[in-house]
Amino acid sequence: MAENNSFNNSDRVFVDESGVKRKILRVIEATATNIHHIISRKQKDKFNVHDERNKMTISMRVHDALNRLY
Repeated sequence: MAENNSFNNSDRVFVDESGVKRKILRVIEATATNIHHIISRKQKDKFNVHDERNKMTISMRVHDALNRLY
């Protein structure tokens, strides 16, 4: 896979034998948690995104799904 330079690590995308691009999804433990910022950190110039009221602990699977949705 990586030998023929058909793997892009930053996007986790590779090209299979038939030339189709595939995205690799990482495996996340069911009990893993993560900090989610309600207001995106990209808005740090407009809002105090590092305030504790803007953070919540959620499942990493839910966090990953939210990031894919938005």
